[in-house]
Amino acid sequence: YSLDAVEAATAIENAINRELEEGVRTGDLERGTAAVSTDEMGDIFARYVADGV
Repeated sequence: YSLDAVEAATAIENAINRELEEGVRTGDLERGTAAVSTDEMGDIFARYVADGV
């Protein structure tokens, strides 16, 4: 938001929220669950941003 890029900031925030809502986690965020790698987390995040989630 500080760069006056509201649309980009909203897309990033929405993508992060969707990942968390769907239970996508790396091992350091939540132990004892089916974790994804950081590469996978980034790929999912990028896909959600591109999809305009």
